Amino acid sequence: MGLPQFAHLGSIFREALSRSSRPVTLLATSRLGGKRINAFAVEGLTVVRFRRITREEVDDLLRLWREAGLPHKPKGRDSPESLRRQMEEFPWGFVGAYDGGRLIGAVIATFDGRKGWINRLAVHPDYRRRGIASALVREAERILRERGAHVISALIEGRNEPSLNLFRKLGYQVAENILYVRKADDPDA
Repeated sequence: MGLPQFAHLGSIFREALSRSSRPVTLLATSRLGGKRINAFAVEGLTVVRFRRITREEVDDLLRLWREAGLPHKPKGRDSPESLRRQMEEFPWGFVGAYDGGRLIGAVIATFDGRKGWINRLAVHPDYRRRGIASALVREAERILRERGAHVISALIEGRNEPSLNLFRKLGYQVAENILYVRKADDPDA
């Protein structure tokens, strides 16, 4: 496979190599035209690139969420119009994993000035158990730390054990003393 040359191998590569049940061919970080490019290849998977999701790709993001079984509010905060507004506010926070031109994973990172939030983590079912979700979380953490976040949290819907296990594996602790409450003007919000 003709893979591009990169400046150095990153910590995600070392982790993927030590934990993966599939042979990892390459994981690298480089800059291309001033943009940060992360890529890796796993046996049976082409090179996956991580980059910002654009406003023009909102339909692809919604399709990914549906295919991944991620609960979302298509008539509320997850409507195409709402997502495009959020992208204007947090253009740096919408990160996608791409196999060629296909969006196969995504995460949204937001920062409220006090705490960083990792939201809407999803990986297409055909690409799970390959380290993509871990790489997306680490990229979201990097972005949030660049913006000054010293505490990073994630909300996990229901009893999503795979997601809970992923975050635990990445060093997150369950806050047993916190109960999430909400007040919404619209139940679809």
